[in-house]
Amino acid sequence: MARSPRGRYKGNAIGNAQNALVRNILSRLGDQAFSAEDWQQVIDDFANACAYCGAEGKLVMDHVISINKTSLGEHRLGNLVPACTPCNARKGEQDFRAFLADQPARLAAIEAHMAKHAYSPIGDDQHLRLITEAAHGELRQLADRYVNLINSLAQVDRCAGSAPPEQP
Repeated sequence: MARSPRGRYKGNAIGNAQNALVRNILSRLGDQAFSAEDWQQVIDDFANACAYCGAEGKLVMDHVISINKTSLGEHRLGNLVPACTPCNARKGEQDFRAFLADQPARLAAIEAHMAKHAYSPIGDDQHLRLITEAAHGELRQLADRYVNLINSLAQVDRCAGSAPPEQP
């Protein structure tokens, strides 16, 4: 069972905020825009089925290359495919090529989709990697600064509140 900072079970770890910041940055790179109609076209291109297993039914938007500080995927149409919930969960943050290693036709279809939408993965861009690492670290420092400030104020308030009452 994992513990959060300060030993608080199920506390809101700073990692959640750091990951959200990196995802926000990667989701906003470039100036490409797409609409709900464009996304529906992608679903239609995959025959209204999961890009990973071919299952029909409820489909979710999956980032082929995960949006995180390790993979550096982006929220662009060429990096999005329809996925059933089980495949989305099983794939997680795995590399899609490893996930589909035994399904070359599905792998080829996803790579063709990426090419069609001119999606070029940025995962090897060392400058971007350094920037996202810096943002990740700076957010921890910011959170620590505010936690320390609030804890200091709380300590001062506790000390002031423990003084004996003044006599009239």
